[in-house]
Amino acid sequence: MQSLIIKIISIMLLVMPLQQERPEAPKVELTPSQVWAEAQLSQMNLPQKIGQMILTGIDGKTMTDDERRMIHSGQIGGIIFLGHNVKTESQFMDLVGNVSQGSGVPLILAIDQEGGRVQRLPLDRSDFPSALEIGSRPESAFDQGQVLGSAVKRFGLNVNLAPVLDVFSNPQNKVIGNRAFGRTPETVAYVGVDVMQGIQSQGIAACVKHFPGHGDTTVDSHVGLPVIEHDAKRLMAFEWIPFKRAIDAGADMIMTAHVLIPALDEKYPATLSRTIVGDYLRGQLGYDGVVMTDDLVMGAISKKYTYSEAVRLAVEAGVDMLLISSNDYVDEIQHTLYSAVKDGEMDEARIDASVMRILELKYKYIVESQEENSVD
Repeated sequence: MQSLIIKIISIMLLVMPLQQERPEAPKVELTPSQVWAEAQLSQMNLPQKIGQMILTGIDGKTMTDDERRMIHSGQIGGIIFLGHNVKTESQFMDLVGNVSQGSGVPLILAIDQEGGRVQRLPLDRSDFPSALEIGSRPESAFDQGQVLGSAVKRFGLNVNLAPVLDVFSNPQNKVIGNRAFGRTPETVAYVGVDVMQGIQSQGIAACVKHFPGHGDTTVDSHVGLPVIEHDAKRLMAFEWIPFKRAIDAGADMIMTAHVLIPALDEKYPATLSRTIVGDYLRGQLGYDGVVMTDDLVMGAISKKYTYSEAVRLAVEAGVDMLLISSNDYVDEIQHTLYSAVKDGEMDEARIDASVMRILELKYKYIVESQEENSVD
């Protein structure tokens, strides 16, 4: 009987089809920017990673020894240059050159050069019309973006905090006004994105702003917190049309607005809102690039939150880069995020995700550009 069972099993094994081997999963090819970014990230300790997320300013027209140490130690990932840093062309070029030396990982060197009433470079202001003027002659938008990008590049910078994609829908809005390309989302979308791509064509990263829209406000967020009484349906059909087109066209960076939208988040302004940054910008609009805060020293944030609270909430919301124009608070930001990770209140992988986005952007606009120039 036992031999019969063995024979039956043997026959069954012979007639059963051989189990097919599982095909190996296709290997994902990393892009050059990912390879470089991962290599840089693997060599960083936690404070250096956090540093990549900080964009801060310097106090004057030359660097102090403390500011030089801050840069060389890897405490920050970039510098924003403001009006008080600029006097003459030669002075500003020297300053940018000095800032960019000895930082290890290349720095983001950013400036607000929108044109019109918001421009920082020591150049003839008449060469840079306001956004509203450009919107009135949309056929020139890409060319005007090239002019802006070329001017920023001339001084050794690599990021222009422009263009503004807010829709000038409220005539009482003095903060935006002629910084917007028009009064309809369609005008802003097409003209603004053409300007963005013109800037990018010069090897300069463009940071579009201010998501989720600062056009229908009357309060200046430098002073207080604007409140917008629109729901998601209206925002998607109006304010977010320019941002969606920019995302589809390859937006490098998006800056958040310090505005409260109770229909989306009753408690937190957009910059600190997991719902607005995470669910809507990252989720529904599908944006996976660098998200930057507007300046955290502005009254809309600093009057209600400590810098530690604001930074923690912003990172938890999904923001990658923390803009704080005064370097007095760099140590506080470092300590806040370092403690959050070490105490187990924040996963280091959350920091890594932001740093990877920032490093990939740096590769595209700094490292790759330097390699191309060396070949030339």
